[in-house]
Amino acid sequence: MIPGGTTRLPWLDCAKGLGIVLVVWGHVLAFSGWPLAEQLKGFIYAFHIPLFFLLAGMTLHGRPIAAFAMRKLTALLLPYLGFLVLLGLPALAVSALHGPVPALGIDRWSILLAKLVLGGSVLSGMFGTFWFVPCLFGGLVLAQAALHMGSPARHIFVGFLVIGAYALPALLPEATMVLGVGSMPMAAVLILVGFWAQRRGALNPLWIALSALVLVPLALLMPPHTDMKFGDFGVPLLGVATAIGLAFATMLLARLGLGVPPLRVVLAFAGHRSLTIMYLHQAVHLGLRLAGVESEPILILLALLVPALLHDAFLSARHRARSLAAPFLPLHARVTGPVP
Repeated sequence: MIPGGTTRLPWLDCAKGLGIVLVVWGHVLAFSGWPLAEQLKGFIYAFHIPLFFLLAGMTLHGRPIAAFAMRKLTALLLPYLGFLVLLGLPALAVSALHGPVPALGIDRWSILLAKLVLGGSVLSGMFGTFWFVPCLFGGLVLAQAALHMGSPARHIFVGFLVIGAYALPALLPEATMVLGVGSMPMAAVLILVGFWAQRRGALNPLWIALSALVLVPLALLMPPHTDMKFGDFGVPLLGVATAIGLAFATMLLARLGLGVPPLRVVLAFAGHRSLTIMYLHQAVHLGLRLAGVESEPILILLALLVPALLHDAFLSARHRARSLAAPFLPLHARVTGPVP
């Protein structure tokens, strides 16, 4: 089940799986000596994170804002804090005892502690992707607020979100440093685009395929440093339109992947575990590089597989803990089915 209790969409899990593979591949390419690595990394960065915001919009439903925010606070920010502690405490200990490890994004312990608290674009190395979840939370709340407005007010509000998406990072670059706040307006815009696209059947395969023929060369010609983490969305409006088009093309590929059973299984496996992979893949990737592993296919495979297996181990441990605790809980609080 997806959050909100609706039926899980197989193609959406495959799209998340394809997206997280692109995220890992892009980070591995950042250290690659391959001649075309920088160009391919720039192409991936043009749309891989917008893809996740669009997918979040496709599972969004109108809910009371306060209840929605509290549910997302539990579903997104509690795991965020858990993974931050899981990686942050050992990193602080290493920094205090042995000094900084720049290759892993471990600064002097006092600086690292400040960065972990800020949680935005100041984070790097194995913590570099942690900005995404607070930004997703803020974008979801802003999008939910838009859904509760009447027609004229909603259009005005979305207009302000578009303006703010470009103005906030430009006028206040420090805004991206704190929990990804500077990128939240653009996250909300992308979430709303996903919401409206899903409800209006905008994922027409022919339209997407034709658009991709134009957008792929365009994305390759764009500045190579587009990065939503830092509030860099490429050429105004055109960069985001390209990201949306290429993300829709990725969704189309995910739908086609459903017809290939081995591919469907692999992508769905990664998609179910995409957030855990998002949190942990850089620790695996950079740790292996530090240990001397240079084979990029092996780095990509292990950066995907190790977090995925840890995800399953976390769920299994939680299920066992709940099962052991069940006899001591009130009847209504007992776990009677599988952990979702």
